[in-house]
Amino acid sequence: MSLFPAIDKILDNAVNLNPEKVWVLTFDEEVKQEIIRLNTRDQMFDKGVDSLNRSLGVYSARSVQEFGKRKGRIQLFDEGSFYASFIVRVDRGGITISADTIKTGDDGVTTDLAVRYGIDILGLTDESQHTLIIKLLIDKYVKIVRDEILQ
Repeated sequence: MSLFPAIDKILDNAVNLNPEKVWVLTFDEEVKQEIIRLNTRDQMFDKGVDSLNRSLGVYSARSVQEFGKRKGRIQLFDEGSFYASFIVRVDRGGITISADTIKTGDDGVTTDLAVRYGIDILGLTDESQHTLIIKLLIDKYVKIVRDEILQ
């Protein structure tokens, strides 16, 4: 019989802590939405870059004149359906960002954005990953570890 059963329970919880469970719990809906925001709004819309920080290019004069694009970097945002289709899945193996990359224009022409601009349009730049870690992940991870140990 232990003199300190509460401490023994904490130690047992620490020994039996499941890092995979903590990993998955850390990526709650708030974190998933932040990943999507970083990928769509910060990277593509604001900076016009993919996950490797490569430029998506600039709209052609024809795109500006005929299709009403504003001059400047390609953002992959027309009506917002591509951005709205983003989904983040988390499991023991990591994080997967997916989206419906198939776009049909007003002219009926179908384009796969992942083929045209590269699959790296789905993913976070090093800068976005760093922002995510500092802004959300560290605090959430520590809280979940603490909760798991002290339960």
